[in-house]
Amino acid sequence: MKTSNRSCVSDTVPGGVVKAVSTSTGAMKMDSTTELVEFAAK
Repeated sequence: MKTSNRSCVSDTVPGGVVKAVSTSTGAMKMDSTTELVEFAAK
């Protein structure tokens, strides 16, 4: 199995992660994308 991860970060959002993409190949193939849609500072 081979796994690849990429992420975009920013200091202006809580947690820092704006977008994360993960891909796995092999017997258990998986594609996952997590993306920040909206953030409002109050």
